[in-house]
Amino acid sequence: TVIVASPDDVPVILTGTGFVTGSTVLVNNSATGVTTTRVVVGPPGTVEATLSKSLFAAPGTLNLSVRNPDGTG
Repeated sequence: TVIVASPDDVPVILTGTGFVTGSTVLVNNSATGVTTTRVVVGPPGTVEATLSKSLFAAPGTLNLSVRNPDGTG
């Protein structure tokens, strides 16, 4: 949960399997406003990212996903 109009970018850590070097985090199927900072190949794997505060300008739900460099995810 993040406050609407958060004054700060928001760090996130996603845990799962199948991550590879070069994986990127997507928000609502887009990399806009997302900086993927670290990928640890598992198991379990983690992907760390920072979400721009601009993504929290209005109430709503954000769908997070991970895309591997080959387009799978």
